[in-house]
Amino acid sequence: MDNMYKKIALAIGLNPRTEALVCEAKRIQKVFQAELLLIHVGEQTPEREQLMSEFLQNSQAKDLPLKWIDKSSVTENIIKTCESESVDLLIIGAFARETFLKRQIGSVSRALARKANCSLLILTDPSKDPKPFRKIVVDGNDPSKALETISVALTWEKIEDATQVHILKEANMLGLSIMASEDRSEDEIATLKRDAVKHTIDELERLIQPIISPDSKINIKIISGKFGYEIARFSSRILADLLIVPAPERSLGILDRIFTHDLEHILADLPTNVLIAY
Repeated sequence: MDNMYKKIALAIGLNPRTEALVCEAKRIQKVFQAELLLIHVGEQTPEREQLMSEFLQNSQAKDLPLKWIDKSSVTENIIKTCESESVDLLIIGAFARETFLKRQIGSVSRALARKANCSLLILTDPSKDPKPFRKIVVDGNDPSKALETISVALTWEKIEDATQVHILKEANMLGLSIMASEDRSEDEIATLKRDAVKHTIDELERLIQPIISPDSKINIKIISGKFGYEIARFSSRILADLLIVPAPERSLGILDRIFTHDLEHILADLPTNVLIAY
């Protein structure tokens, strides 16, 4: 899966962070040996073309292909461009809302997170001197997508020579809650909790055994509480470089909001760079 991204696209504007985003995208393009396409949102006027040409020249990106898309229906146009160009990974930047002194994701970025037809990488703090993603956190909680999502994380681990991949999963405490409601001592309840956690870890280890290598630096962590909130908090606490989560289901239609419960906690206050694996 080292070449899982054959074509990468970067959505850019003309703002102070654009050069850093281009530097980040070029680094990722290089490590995956992929093509890189720039998508610019804005009216294609002679004046703006000149500004973009000067920017690309200064950013050493003048040879990169560039697609212009109209500001109207931005989300749909970006998605259509990615589809027509067979893009595997779309990179966007998330901007700070200084009012709250925290990183927030804009409406277009949020819509792309829900609707993109390829993997989406949201960069929260791009740098002109980009570094590899050394500390990776991955969502292993979705039974139908955990193996695929963890496999993506292991590819990034190999590519980036990561120091640690933390796989987070929620223990199934439903049966425990029922048993705890019975007349049991605190020691018995504590034992039941330990057994539930151990069972969850054992299940996950069996699941990932076929895809891990002897040198994989895996740490399985079982969490409780609202999963999206807890995985975001964990990523922030350990200063993770990348949080990988599965893409939402596309078949939910009007009930699409249901899937967002976990994802919304992450998107509301981005803890780090986030990869939504499609």
